[in-house]
Amino acid sequence: MKGFTLIEVVIAVLLFAVIAFAVYNTFFMVNRAITQTDDYVIRLQELRETLDAIKKEVESAYYVGHTESTVFKVIDTDVYGKQVSSLSAATFAGPGSSLKRVTYYVDGTEELLALFKEVQPSIFKDMGSIKVSVIDNIKEFDVRVYVGENSMRNWDSTETKKLPQKVLIKITVPFNHSEIEFVETIYTKIK
Repeated sequence: MKGFTLIEVVIAVLLFAVIAFAVYNTFFMVNRAITQTDDYVIRLQELRETLDAIKKEVESAYYVGHTESTVFKVIDTDVYGKQVSSLSAATFAGPGSSLKRVTYYVDGTEELLALFKEVQPSIFKDMGSIKVSVIDNIKEFDVRVYVGENSMRNWDSTETKKLPQKVLIKITVPFNHSEIEFVETIYTKIK
Protein backbone atom coordinates (compact mmCIF):
# COMPACT_ATOMS: atom_id res chain seq x y z
CA MET A 1 0.00 0.00 0.00
CA LYS A 2 1.10 3.43 -0.87
CA GLY A 3 0.26 6.53 1.18
CA PHE A 4 1.15 8.29 4.39
CA THR A 5 1.14 6.79 7.81
CA LEU A 6 -0.71 8.43 10.65
CA ILE A 7 2.57 9.58 12.22
CA GLU A 8 3.70 11.25 8.98
CA VAL A 9 0.38 13.12 8.70
CA VAL A 10 0.54 14.28 12.34
CA ILE A 11 4.13 15.50 11.88
CA ALA A 12 3.17 17.32 8.67
CA VAL A 13 0.19 19.00 10.38
CA LEU A 14 2.36 20.03 13.35
CA LEU A 15 5.05 21.46 11.05
CA PHE A 16 2.41 23.39 9.12
CA ALA A 17 0.91 24.72 12.39
CA VAL A 18 4.33 25.89 13.67
CA ILE A 19 5.15 27.62 10.38
CA ALA A 20 1.67 29.20 10.16
CA PHE A 21 1.95 30.45 13.77
CA ALA A 22 5.38 31.98 13.09
CA VAL A 23 4.17 33.72 9.91
CA TYR A 24 1.04 34.95 11.72
CA ASN A 25 3.08 36.43 14.62
CA THR A 26 5.59 38.02 12.26
CA PHE A 27 2.81 39.64 10.25
CA PHE A 28 1.19 41.19 13.33
CA MET A 29 4.52 42.34 14.79
CA VAL A 30 5.36 44.11 11.54
CA ASN A 31 1.85 45.57 11.34
CA ARG A 32 2.11 46.91 14.94
CA ALA A 33 5.53 48.44 14.20
CA ILE A 34 4.17 50.16 11.08
CA THR A 35 1.18 51.53 13.03
CA GLN A 36 3.45 52.87 15.79
CA THR A 37 5.73 54.46 13.20
CA ASP A 38 2.74 56.07 11.51
CA ASP A 39 1.53 57.44 14.87
CA TYR A 40 5.01 58.80 15.57
CA VAL A 41 5.28 60.47 12.15
CA ILE A 42 1.80 61.99 12.48
CA ARG A 43 2.68 63.32 15.96
CA LEU A 44 5.93 64.83 14.67
CA GLN A 45 4.14 66.41 11.71
CA GLU A 46 1.46 67.86 14.01
CA LEU A 47 4.15 69.37 16.25
CA ARG A 48 6.15 70.75 13.32
CA GLU A 49 3.08 72.36 11.71
CA THR A 50 2.09 73.98 15.00
CA LEU A 51 5.58 75.35 15.58
CA ASP A 52 5.74 76.63 11.99
CA ALA A 53 2.44 78.47 12.48
CA ILE A 54 3.60 79.97 15.79
CA LYS A 55 6.89 80.98 14.17
CA LYS A 56 5.14 82.83 11.33
CA GLU A 57 2.77 84.54 13.76
CA VAL A 58 5.51 85.67 16.15
CA GLU A 59 7.80 86.81 13.30
CA SER A 60 5.00 89.01 11.96
CA ALA A 61 3.79 90.19 15.38
CA TYR A 62 2.91 93.87 15.41
CA TYR A 63 2.78 96.30 18.31
CA VAL A 64 1.80 99.95 18.36
CA GLY A 65 2.24 101.62 21.73
CA HIS A 66 -0.92 103.71 21.68
CA THR A 67 -3.41 100.85 21.31
CA GLU A 68 -4.23 97.95 23.62
CA SER A 69 -5.40 95.79 20.70
CA THR A 70 -1.86 95.12 19.45
CA VAL A 71 -0.47 93.92 22.78
CA PHE A 72 2.09 91.06 22.76
CA LYS A 73 1.65 89.07 25.93
CA VAL A 74 3.21 85.96 27.46
CA ILE A 75 1.85 84.70 30.76
CA ASP A 76 3.36 81.92 32.84
CA THR A 77 0.51 80.04 34.51
CA ASP A 78 -0.29 76.90 36.44
CA VAL A 79 -2.82 74.43 34.95
CA TYR A 80 -3.61 71.46 37.20
CA GLY A 81 -0.25 71.79 38.93
CA LYS A 82 1.74 71.95 35.70
CA GLN A 83 3.74 75.04 34.72
CA VAL A 84 2.57 76.21 31.28
CA SER A 85 2.51 79.41 29.26
CA SER A 86 0.04 81.32 27.16
CA LEU A 87 0.98 83.53 24.22
CA SER A 88 -1.12 86.28 22.66
CA ALA A 89 -0.11 88.56 19.78
CA ALA A 90 -1.48 90.78 17.05
CA THR A 91 -0.09 89.41 13.79
CA PHE A 92 -0.32 89.71 10.04
CA ALA A 93 0.37 85.97 9.54
CA GLY A 94 -2.30 83.52 8.49
CA PRO A 95 -5.23 83.76 6.09
CA GLY A 96 -6.36 87.20 5.05
CA SER A 97 -4.47 90.45 5.03
CA SER A 98 -5.83 92.11 8.15
CA LEU A 99 -4.19 92.33 11.53
CA LYS A 100 -5.57 89.53 13.69
CA ARG A 101 -5.19 88.45 17.31
CA VAL A 102 -3.82 84.95 17.92
CA THR A 103 -3.72 83.33 21.35
CA TYR A 104 -2.21 79.97 22.31
CA TYR A 105 -3.11 78.50 25.69
CA VAL A 106 -3.23 75.18 27.53
CA ASP A 107 -6.44 73.71 28.92
CA GLY A 108 -8.01 70.34 29.56
CA THR A 109 -8.32 67.98 32.48
CA GLU A 110 -5.89 66.96 35.16
CA GLU A 111 -5.01 63.81 33.19
CA LEU A 112 -5.04 65.26 29.66
CA LEU A 113 -3.87 68.73 28.66
CA ALA A 114 -4.17 70.16 25.15
CA LEU A 115 -2.78 73.20 23.36
CA PHE A 116 -5.50 75.44 21.97
CA LYS A 117 -5.38 78.28 19.46
CA GLU A 118 -7.87 81.12 19.42
CA VAL A 119 -7.98 83.48 16.44
CA GLN A 120 -9.82 86.77 16.32
CA PRO A 121 -9.93 87.41 12.53
CA SER A 122 -9.69 91.20 12.86
CA ILE A 123 -8.59 93.39 15.75
CA PHE A 124 -10.54 96.27 14.22
CA LYS A 125 -13.99 94.63 14.07
CA ASP A 126 -15.66 92.41 16.62
CA MET A 127 -16.17 89.31 14.50
CA GLY A 128 -15.96 86.84 17.36
CA SER A 129 -13.19 84.31 17.55
CA ILE A 130 -12.42 80.79 16.39
CA LYS A 131 -11.06 78.29 18.93
CA VAL A 132 -9.42 75.00 17.94
CA SER A 133 -7.36 72.32 19.64
CA VAL A 134 -4.02 72.17 17.85
CA ILE A 135 -2.21 69.46 19.84
CA ASP A 136 -3.89 66.98 22.15
CA ASN A 137 -2.14 65.35 25.08
CA ILE A 138 0.76 67.69 25.80
CA LYS A 139 3.09 67.70 28.77
CA GLU A 140 4.49 71.22 28.40
CA PHE A 141 4.00 74.46 26.49
CA ASP A 142 6.74 76.80 27.64
CA VAL A 143 7.24 80.28 26.20
CA ARG A 144 10.17 82.49 27.17
CA VAL A 145 10.93 85.92 25.83
CA TYR A 146 14.34 87.49 25.56
CA VAL A 147 15.70 90.99 25.58
CA GLY A 148 19.42 90.64 25.03
CA GLU A 149 20.44 87.60 27.06
CA ASN A 150 17.77 88.13 29.73
CA SER A 151 15.07 85.46 29.74
CA MET A 152 11.58 86.18 31.07
CA ARG A 153 8.53 83.96 31.52
CA ASN A 154 6.07 86.87 31.50
CA TRP A 155 5.86 89.74 29.01
CA ASP A 156 3.34 92.50 28.44
CA SER A 157 4.10 95.00 25.70
CA THR A 158 1.75 97.56 27.30
CA GLU A 159 4.30 97.73 30.12
CA THR A 160 7.52 97.31 28.13
CA LYS A 161 6.29 99.42 25.15
CA LYS A 162 7.98 97.07 22.68
CA LEU A 163 8.10 93.54 21.30
CA PRO A 164 10.68 91.10 22.68
CA GLN A 165 13.78 90.52 20.54
CA LYS A 166 13.32 86.77 20.48
CA VAL A 167 10.87 84.17 21.72
CA LEU A 168 11.71 80.58 22.65
CA ILE A 169 8.86 78.07 22.33
CA LYS A 170 9.10 74.56 23.78
CA ILE A 171 6.38 71.95 23.31
CA THR A 172 6.72 68.55 24.98
CA VAL A 173 4.37 65.64 24.29
CA PRO A 174 4.34 62.06 25.60
CA PHE A 175 4.94 59.24 23.15
CA ASN A 176 5.50 55.52 23.83
CA HIS A 177 6.65 55.82 27.45
CA SER A 178 8.97 58.72 26.62
CA GLU A 179 8.62 62.34 25.53
CA ILE A 180 9.13 64.26 22.29
CA GLU A 181 10.40 67.80 22.81
CA PHE A 182 10.41 70.48 20.14
CA VAL A 183 12.13 73.81 20.70
CA GLU A 184 11.98 76.77 18.34
CA THR A 185 13.74 80.12 18.70
CA ILE A 186 11.88 82.89 16.90
CA TYR A 187 13.00 86.46 16.23
CA THR A 188 10.39 89.17 15.87
CA LYS A 189 10.84 90.89 12.51
CA ILE A 190 8.49 93.89 12.55
CA LYS A 191 9.96 96.65 14.69
